Amino acid sequence: MEWFYAEGNERRGPVDDAQFKQLAAAGKIRPDTLVWHAALPNWQAYSTVASAEPPPVPLRDGWQRCIILGREFPESQMVRTEHGWVSAEAKDTYYQSLR
Repeated sequence: MEWFYAEGNERRGPVDDAQFKQLAAAGKIRPDTLVWHAALPNWQAYSTVASAEPPPVPLRDGWQRCIILGREFPESQMVRTEHGWVSAEAKDTYYQSLR
């Protein structure tokens, strides 16, 4: 799905689901940020869209969900950050988003 978000008075996007989640995890998209995708009737605050997402499926013991990729990995293959768990595969993307 392609997402758009408002930054000041400008529209940004499109970004895919993974990029959108990364922006939210990094604080670029805040609860009051206006967002939109084709399934929404109009622009809405991210907090209303985020709360409408279904709850995640429970994880297996010793596994965590990567905040960048949204997939599950064993904890031994991940890094715990202040924003959540990041897989080895996505750590470069995560740390670049912090710069």
